[in-house]
Amino acid sequence: RTAAAIPLAERAVALWEEVGHRGFLPEAERRLAEALLDLADYAGAERHALRAVETRLADDWYTVASTTMALGRVRDAQGRGDEAEVLLKEAITVIERGDYRTQYWLFYLPMGEFYLRRGRVAEGERWVEKARETARLISPRSPVLKVIEDRAKRAQAAATG
Repeated sequence: RTAAAIPLAERAVALWEEVGHRGFLPEAERRLAEALLDLADYAGAERHALRAVETRLADDWYTVASTTMALGRVRDAQGRGDEAEVLLKEAITVIERGDYRTQYWLFYLPMGEFYLRRGRVAEGERWVEKARETARLISPRSPVLKVIEDRAKRAQAAATG
């Protein structure tokens, strides 16, 4: 599915670039970076994550946080853990400044995965639990909870496997 989305994501980037929309362009770049990351195209993911960071508006808190998170995830995949950790924490600091509480899980979970993959279970579980708590704000039976559990298990398995 991700591979099929790439041409659509590239088209979205091209359209927002053509229109010159500085709000939607960095988010389209971020989504493309994340899709490429899922396909292990780290060079492409890096290119689009950096472009997302470069084109974002400084006062758009959500986009500053989401693009920083995407770049952190790319750095993590590239094996640049120290840099990734700084970026992931920075993204959380930024998102917590705004009133996006139901979206916090999207930021807490990658931080938890980062630590779990490194065998830093206590730190990882703390962030995963924070992700669960914010997902429950959506609904106590939110389907997001299953996503969180599945991803946390995969991250922990990566550390032991």
